Amino acid sequence: MLSKLISHEAKRMGRLLLPVFGALLILSGVTRCMEAACLAWQGKTPLWLSIPTVFLLIGALLCAMVLPASSFLLSALHFYRMTGEEGYLLFSVPATIPQQIWAKLLSALVWAIAALGILVGCVWALVLQPFDMMDQVRGNMAPDWTGTWLGFYLFLLAVLVVLALAGSFLYVYLCCAVGMQFGANRLLATLVVYFGLPVVLQIVALFAVLLAGVALAAAGVFETLVTMPPTIVYAAFLGILTIVTLLWDVVCYAVTNHLLAKRLNLT
Repeated sequence: MLSKLISHEAKRMGRLLLPVFGALLILSGVTRCMEAACLAWQGKTPLWLSIPTVFLLIGALLCAMVLPASSFLLSALHFYRMTGEEGYLLFSVPATIPQQIWAKLLSALVWAIAALGILVGCVWALVLQPFDMMDQVRGNMAPDWTGTWLGFYLFLLAVLVVLALAGSFLYVYLCCAVGMQFGANRLLATLVVYFGLPVVLQIVALFAVLLAGVALAAAGVFETLVTMPPTIVYAAFLGILTIVTLLWDVVCYAVTNHLLAKRLNLT
């Protein structure tokens, strides 16, 4: 049943996102061809070619940056509707609450990762590769960062990005599940939780970081970190950040699952 739910949700999002993806790819291709024409002039590009190329480049990059946000908003809208008018139909199918959540989350993750991939591809094809910036980036990297550690860093970053994306979706699901408890005022409640809870969490996190910093300074941890290789420090930082992000995902998922399973309110 989970596979059917994922397929349904992915196709539902794809009907809106695929045309946007296709249009962006066409726009990027046209922009790349015009960039190649400009570079062929070797610094003597006429204005009638350079000005449209600049506008096309800016437009393509802006559209590419909007793609991940569009997949996020679309998934949030679908989950919000599930806690309201569409819930009567979706919760009547023979599927558990976790399956409903996972179907929404996995399909949203697939489309968000695809959008991020297109964004990275557009930046590389339209900015980095035409102007030979990749060689400059590699040349500015210290030798310690380009050795065997590079693969480990990329792996941790990939895991962290996926967990952060999942956390952003799960947080919206949590807000929708909390807003559902307020019936006719669920939209207002959802927005209040979405914008209000981060303020509270930031205050709590600030005090936690300050207390942790004082404790670590008293224990002499910072003096030890100064003597350690930067590669080790960076890897440890990424590892801790990954664990914290995973814990946040688990909390959001657990609370959302509890509210949908025990306090379902579709009125």
